[in-house]
Amino acid sequence: MTVCVRFILGLATMAASSLSMASTVVVDPTAFGPSASVVTFETGTTALPEVPGLNFVSSIPASGTWFAAAGNFPGFFGDQGASNLVSASYSDIAVNFANSQYVVGAWLGNIPNFTQTSVSSLTVEVFGAQAVSLGSFQVAIPAGIGQSVFFGVASTEGIQRVEWRGGNVGFFGLDNLSYQAQPVPEPSSAALLLSGAALLACLRRRAASWGPARPAN
Repeated sequence: MTVCVRFILGLATMAASSLSMASTVVVDPTAFGPSASVVTFETGTTALPEVPGLNFVSSIPASGTWFAAAGNFPGFFGDQGASNLVSASYSDIAVNFANSQYVVGAWLGNIPNFTQTSVSSLTVEVFGAQAVSLGSFQVAIPAGIGQSVFFGVASTEGIQRVEWRGGNVGFFGLDNLSYQAQPVPEPSSAALLLSGAALLACLRRRAASWGPARPAN
C-alpha cells in the first residue's frame, strides 16, 4: 500500500505542476476535435463570411483590408480563401474572437497577384485578454504559387486575437481558418482524477496479488 500511495502522490504532483504552467505551443491539424469551427470563405462573392463571434479586421496599416477571392487560391481548398490582396497596400490582417479560443490555426500560402510579389515568411502573433501577447512566431511560406502550409497555436491563456503580418513585402492568403474553445481542466481537478484512477488500478493489482479470500472456519 505504501508503494501505491507514493506512486499516486508523485503522479498528482507532476500533473498539478505541468498543468499549472500556462503555455503557448505550436500545433498541427490533429489538435482540432470534432467540435472545432472552420471558416472556408466559400461565399460565392468577394465578401468575407459573417461568422458569429468572429471579427475580420485589418491590422497594420489601418487602411489595409482583406477579402475572399474566388478562383484565386491554387494550393488551398475549394474555390475561395481570404487574402490581403488590395490595390493600395499589402496590409496585414487579423481576426478577433468574442470569446477566448484554446486553439487557432489556418492554411497559409502565396497567391497570384497583379504585382507578382509574394512573401517568404509571415509573422503570426497571438494575443489574449487586454491585448497581452501570448507569443510571436515566424512561419516559412512555400515559394511560388500552388502550395500551402498549416500553422496553428494553442494557449492555456485563451486566444482572443490572431495577426498574420507579411512585413509589407507581398501578398499572401489563408484558408480553412479553424478554432476551438477547448476547455482546460483545473490543475487540482486533473490531479485528483489522475490520482483516483491510479489508486483504483493499484488497489486492483494489490487485491489480485492477495488471491481469493479464504472461507471462514
